[in-house]
Amino acid sequence: MFTPCYELRAPQSAAEWDLYHQIRKTCLFDVYHPWIVYDPNHPDEREPNNHPLGFFLNGRMIGAVRVDLKADGRAIFRMVAILESYRGQRCGDRLLRMAEAYADRQGASAICLNSVRQAVRFYSRNGFVASRWEGCTACPTSEPMIKSLPRAA
Repeated sequence: MFTPCYELRAPQSAAEWDLYHQIRKTCLFDVYHPWIVYDPNHPDEREPNNHPLGFFLNGRMIGAVRVDLKADGRAIFRMVAILESYRGQRCGDRLLRMAEAYADRQGASAICLNSVRQAVRFYSRNGFVASRWEGCTACPTSEPMIKSLPRAA
């Protein structure tokens, strides 16, 4: 029996960086925010506490997320995306669990994100609750959400 191999890591080559940006643009900007021009060179991508991560299945990048670590212990998940052909296969759940574990290893106590309305049920099913947070979106088509991470005693 074949066991799928999942990995969450920073893009390591120019081709992986291109794919990381392509996934974010085509899965999020083109679909939910077509009036915003996607900028792969946005300065936030290079902030030292912001961690762009590709989500790989058997060596192929099928998703992306950026984890921004804040000094107050929050991790902000930016632009969580899975290629359309992999949706409905629980890949998004796996990406979230791996990103949460990543944030936890960095010392985060809570995760914040801005969900498009179409994904609120997905995030709710994964333990997020609708709640405003410092720096959350003002976009009328998005819903700010939070999830606390359990901390070891």
